[in-house]
Amino acid sequence: MHFLPYNKTLKEFSRELRSHSTLSEIFLWQQLRASQFRGYSFNRQKPLENHIVDFYCRKLDLVIEIDGDSHFEEESCLCDFKRLEVLEKMGLKFLHFSDLDVKKNIHHVLSEIGYFIDDWEKENSVLPTGFQILWIPNLPRPFEKGELHQLNLNLFSQDDCFGFTFQFEA
Repeated sequence: MHFLPYNKTLKEFSRELRSHSTLSEIFLWQQLRASQFRGYSFNRQKPLENHIVDFYCRKLDLVIEIDGDSHFEEESCLCDFKRLEVLEKMGLKFLHFSDLDVKKNIHHVLSEIGYFIDDWEKENSVLPTGFQILWIPNLPRPFEKGELHQLNLNLFSQDDCFGFTFQFEA
């Protein structure tokens, strides 16, 4: 993680944008806020360089944009392309979703974000999020000093299973 510069004069405007969010921004924010989506922290209407992005996750270097009808006009497309070029040079990755997709198919949008996170976790050798610990055995308490203990732990998701064995001495 690293600090990304931003134009401080955009801070007030980004606050204003947050108080006038579109319906699709509100829908997606309800899923991303307070690190509730797989434990990753997202910001909303985040100033980066001389631009404001809809959603930003610092840990993932990920920008999520919701494109409404205005984004498909020629002049707007050109501005979006220039902005994308500047921010990608800063090492940021982008996911774009249409306003309609977020409103009508939020589960698909969340799946796509989840796939991005899966790939990022694999590339960065991070234990995958979204796993559940289904069972932890009861260990004897209190431990006897010098006694060796072993704990087998299995983590499961829809697609994977990881097994770990921990040994420790009391």
